[in-house]
Amino acid sequence: MPPKAESSEPPDGFCGEKRGIVPPPGKCGTKEWKSPGGEPPSPCLEGSLVQISLREEKGYAVVAVGGRLDALTAPEFETRGVEWLLAGHIRLVMDFSSLEYVSSAGLRSVLVVLKKAKSVGGSVVLFGLSGVVKEVFAISGFDSLLPVAENEAAAALVAGA
Repeated sequence: MPPKAESSEPPDGFCGEKRGIVPPPGKCGTKEWKSPGGEPPSPCLEGSLVQISLREEKGYAVVAVGGRLDALTAPEFETRGVEWLLAGHIRLVMDFSSLEYVSSAGLRSVLVVLKKAKSVGGSVVLFGLSGVVKEVFAISGFDSLLPVAENEAAAALVAGA
């Protein structure tokens, strides 16, 4: 009898972090993750390549993004951004202060979320860009496509909160 093929999926109880995918809603390490649908927490491994969380404020929501936003992680960022918009969080203030790297795929996912926000009468404003991330946004011209603020308070004002 031939040996059983190994599955490329992580074992039950683990999120896709081995593949660089954002943890599912719930608690991962010391980070608290929230989803628009309020799904129950799911266990996951530490060491994800990207961390995405939502914090609701009066009149807007802060989406904190940390780590790497690249071809592996951009689809999850895009999915969550669109889900949060459809759930009624139409003013998204994105905190990129913990973002270490962004690729062209990451830029594309930001653009998709921006376009969806505009289609539902919302807005997306970034803040906390620094280092390589700030340079990529400048070189690509993305810093002229969407508003970039110095801090959360300024971003909230630009978002219309």
